[in-house]
Amino acid sequence: MSLNIHGHEILERLVSAGGNLALSALRDAATRAYGADAKYFTCSAQGMSFDELLGFLSQRNKLAIAGDRVTVFVENICKDGDHHHQH
Repeated sequence: MSLNIHGHEILERLVSAGGNLALSALRDAATRAYGADAKYFTCSAQGMSFDELLGFLSQRNKLAIAGDRVTVFVENICKDGDHHHQH
C-alpha cells in the first residue's frame, strides 16, 4: 500500500536543508522516508509521483530545478491554514 504524502513535506525537507539540495539527495530522502511508490498531493492535485510533484511545484513557483539542484522559494510557500495561494 503506497503512502499519500502532502507536497509540503517535500518543501519542508528543502527548507530544513537550507533551501537548496541536490535533486538526487531529495529523491533519495523521499524514497527512504515514504517509499518508492508513494503518491503525493497538494491542495489542488493528487496522485502524483515524486517527479510529477516537483514539476507541479515548479510550475507554481514553489521551487526551481536547475541541473541537479532544487531550490525552494520560501516566500511562495503557503503556511498551514493559509489557502489564499495560487493553484
